Amino acid sequence: MSGSEDIRECQCGEPQRWAAKSNSPIEFDARLNEFHLVYQGAYGLLRYCFVCGGRLPESRRGELFSQPSETEVEEVRRLIGAAKNLQDVLAALGKPDDTFDGETIRKNPVANELQWQRLLRYSSRWKTLVLDVLELPEGGITYSVSGQYLG
Repeated sequence: MSGSEDIRECQCGEPQRWAAKSNSPIEFDARLNEFHLVYQGAYGLLRYCFVCGGRLPESRRGELFSQPSETEVEEVRRLIGAAKNLQDVLAALGKPDDTFDGETIRKNPVANELQWQRLLRYSSRWKTLVLDVLELPEGGITYSVSGQYLG
């Protein structure tokens, strides 16, 4: 065993008590089965109890998204694996479903956050994945695939 498998679950009940208080920065999201630390409109996922160090409940977040199929991931690699810039991506894939401007979407940048100028999102072309292509400040690109939202 390695990783979180050998860490015992939280048994102290403190996270539940904190989340039950109306003025607490700790909240429990029953739909996702997650505890969050909420601060100034942002939240962080809690994986371990502050008091006993035990593992908090397993999140259900992954159940909300499909698992990208290897066939579709390979198609993305084949289509844009050699792309050097957004023009190459647009030539290969056409118009995206959404475009986001990096300056307007990021109100509070985080330290060590990947900086980008524009994001092209292809969300309807594939059944199991969403493709995000980021234009980097120096003009290059990077991309990521994630599962389709299932609800």
